[in-house]
Amino acid sequence: MTVAGSARSTAHLADPISRWLADVLSEPDTAWEDWDQGRPAILRTGVRFDAVRMHPDLVHAAVGHTSPEAVAAVLAVALTGPVICHPGVWYYALVPAQTSET
Repeated sequence: MTVAGSARSTAHLADPISRWLADVLSEPDTAWEDWDQGRPAILRTGVRFDAVRMHPDLVHAAVGHTSPEAVAAVLAVALTGPVICHPGVWYYALVPAQTSET
């Protein structure tokens, strides 16, 4: 089943996290299309959140693990917000907007 005028499935509509992330764009369907095609979406920071980019070597050294499951478990306890992982490339900790200005 699809949403009228869009190729995205209605399963996306039930995911509040994806909706919250996509809604930072003036055209949220751009993010949905990227995700539907298996591509990362480019999300605008500074509105709802900022992102702190962290190199995997630094994250793995800090948490003492390299397996995705172990890293996720440690970060879930150590950080108070979400982390997006681009495997083998970067981790992005999402922090409140304008965090660097406070």
